[in-house]
Amino acid sequence: MHMFEVVNDNNKVVLDDTQKCMHLKYLLKYTKSNFVTLNRWTSPYGAYFSKFKNPAQNLYTGSLDRGQVMQRVFIKVPITKRDKDEFYLYSIHFPHEVPSFSTSETCEYDSNRNVFQPLFLLTMYLPAGVFLDNILNRYASLEVYVYSSKLDRKTNFGLEIFDKDRNKLFSSSLYYMRVCDVKDAYYTVNNKNAQDFYTQTSYNGIKKIGLTRINSWRTQEIAINGNTVTTYLSNSQNTQLSLNHGFDGHMMYIVSELEGHQDFPVSVDLGEI
Repeated sequence: MHMFEVVNDNNKVVLDDTQKCMHLKYLLKYTKSNFVTLNRWTSPYGAYFSKFKNPAQNLYTGSLDRGQVMQRVFIKVPITKRDKDEFYLYSIHFPHEVPSFSTSETCEYDSNRNVFQPLFLLTMYLPAGVFLDNILNRYASLEVYVYSSKLDRKTNFGLEIFDKDRNKLFSSSLYYMRVCDVKDAYYTVNNKNAQDFYTQTSYNGIKKIGLTRINSWRTQEIAINGNTVTTYLSNSQNTQLSLNHGFDGHMMYIVSELEGHQDFPVSVDLGEI
């Protein structure tokens, strides 16, 4: 039995005394001052706002023709300020069309400390025709919202909620992830048609959209253009091979409202999170 619940107009529980809320820990933006062109697999350890050296196949058409290829840009940030019992969730605000993106945590070797360190990695495919000269102008407003599971901020005002073991679950002094929708789909070996993997949803009621990619089927891409999110299969040989073979899989993404976070301090070109 819950001792405390907050229910919205759709009769959904949005806050109670059993579930911890994700709160905003960092708001990241990057500038041309640290933009470099690197080969992802040989880049030295550290924080980078970078472009892959070689262009990629057009995900929509499969073309490798000059003028039709897509550029790949990535943001890489070492994770050094996270406790062992803490986890992060990333929401991205894209100011322009992105045909595909992914977020992940990986490890790279830090030669200065002689250890492998975790890093956050955001990879974006840019539309055909968007090249290095206008990448920075188009994506100067890109923002990475890093939400944390750990509530360790102390305050003497506002509302705080604890569970039965006196663990803090919520504090009104923090900025929280405002989830508007979760898309969740499961696929089986019987899904042999590309149309089975296609969805398109417009979120016109959201003022500033944030997108969190959790997972997708093998060659399934998640795209965003304005407030419209689309899932589709890339036009590639691997897609047809995967459809012919048949694989179980899962797609999931989270849409959140970022309006209301404008008072949170922005970290520009931050090297660690």
